[in-house]
Amino acid sequence: MSFTNFFFSTINRTNFDKQLTLADIIKFTKDDKMKYLVVEYINGNFYGFNLVDANERRDAKIIVADVDNDFTICGWRISKDKPSWAASYAKWQGYIKNSPHVDQDVCIKAVATGNNDSASSADHSVESEEESRSDDDSDASDLNCKKKAKTNNICDWGHVIQCNHTELPPFKCQKDGCKNLVHHLCQGNWERSNGHSDILARYCFSHHPKNSSSHDLVDWENTTDHLQSNTVNSGSMKTVQNCGVDASTGELNLKSVNTLPILEVQPMHGMNSHETGINAGIKAQSVAMKQVVDHVFSGEDLDLFSNSNLKEEVSNNVNRNMSSSVDFYITGPFNNEKTGKSVWSIVLGVPGKSWALKDTFIQSYLHTLLLKRQQNRPSDIDISFCQSFYEINIRSNEFGKESIWRRKPPVRGKPGQVVKRMSFVYGCPTSSNQKGLNALFEAIKFLCFTMTAREINPVGNLLIDHLKDYHLGLFNHLTKGCDENAAAKKLTSDIDSHFKGGPSNHLHEKLNRFMVDYDIIRILKNYVGYSSWDDVPYNQKELCFKNYNAKMPLPNWNCDEERYSL
Repeated sequence: MSFTNFFFSTINRTNFDKQLTLADIIKFTKDDKMKYLVVEYINGNFYGFNLVDANERRDAKIIVADVDNDFTICGWRISKDKPSWAASYAKWQGYIKNSPHVDQDVCIKAVATGNNDSASSADHSVESEEESRSDDDSDASDLNCKKKAKTNNICDWGHVIQCNHTELPPFKCQKDGCKNLVHHLCQGNWERSNGHSDILARYCFSHHPKNSSSHDLVDWENTTDHLQSNTVNSGSMKTVQNCGVDASTGELNLKSVNTLPILEVQPMHGMNSHETGINAGIKAQSVAMKQVVDHVFSGEDLDLFSNSNLKEEVSNNVNRNMSSSVDFYITGPFNNEKTGKSVWSIVLGVPGKSWALKDTFIQSYLHTLLLKRQQNRPSDIDISFCQSFYEINIRSNEFGKESIWRRKPPVRGKPGQVVKRMSFVYGCPTSSNQKGLNALFEAIKFLCFTMTAREINPVGNLLIDHLKDYHLGLFNHLTKGCDENAAAKKLTSDIDSHFKGGPSNHLHEKLNRFMVDYDIIRILKNYVGYSSWDDVPYNQKELCFKNYNAKMPLPNWNCDEERYSL
């Protein structure tokens, strides 16, 4: 398996950014048979673009080319298949046309570009309508599959491995249009026996992302809108200069690459005279990228791959990139009309090297520092939020119907350890929601600032003292084989490494992405101030559960917390 396959064939919802360039995407579609660009928007939704389809590919290019100008886009990733949690291209078109945040002059034109050719656009419209209709009918289809499963428990994985779950009803493969029935348990057995990581989505063997035999190669060249790589004429030398090549000398200036003013480019060979604007910018950018590659790389560079430690070095670089910023998943605001108070719920991303931080430490540590800061530099931050830090045990599956904790594999017959995330809440008067949200952002930045390394009272020294007093088992683990000073120094370095990249805020999240039902209700009870589901407005129930509707059963308001020992 190639490096690119290893990093991109399993896509999840926590690693979206704007690092992949247009040239990267083209390379992955050719070399690694990637077929979908999945884009995350600030509305909390993900949309899949089929790069085999000319219309979807054209709009995907526009999105990637506008990397610095569209604040509504959080990032994108490339995948072999459209994840089940990503909405369709048709849904994206509807979002673009109706969103008040999106630049209508640019984005609606982008949507319209696929609808000018009457014959092809009519077919595509029918396809989109059918896809949208199939999304609406998915619940009914799942019910039909369950009924069918009662009389026909044939798991598709049975022809690949032995199916040991014939007493359980199989469910439909989550690949669009597939009717194969599968056991997710059998899928997991196949994944582990073949050295693959578990995939949360449910697939049959034919559509499993690790079964590469079913994937088609995306052909970017044999399309009417393929990227041009011709030499530009004299009328477009200004464009190439802006892409990194000096028009007068022909020399490459790498510092000026990616400074292309997309909406002000000149026509290039292979373009119509009117073909400027975004599409022209994309083509000009591809010319510049080709010249960059030709200038920088040569046959001698093949020696780069001869290093026997390359795998380890790539892994280390991935770890460093993953810790470049800290994810903060923000849900809300929950507006309580009776109390006039609004509340946001925030869950931090994977703790990484900061795993030793405890909620009790952050509560006192942050409160003390903010109190001292407010005396000298008053701000709008409400200090009371410090007391709300709380370690949650995350949901087994993001947005999953089953409200149980995610656990690691069992050890010697004992239940596996739970997976934890740090969380907190932030509140303000409903009449000052925007001011409160800005104060929340400031509080998040201050939290990251307090975790960075410093000479005076470094965080590791303070944490090791706290653990010694209140979490002796963890203290003994951290100081095993070394003294307190060495352990404190390592804690400072690890926590600094995790937080020094600053925050990456994700708005419009749903509580059941990470929280089990017990914690969702805990937030509503203890912080928002509700006493039953009847108090919770419909739009705030939508904040609790993804795809909530009036027919969805709500969990018991007085449900008990899961036990650690099953």
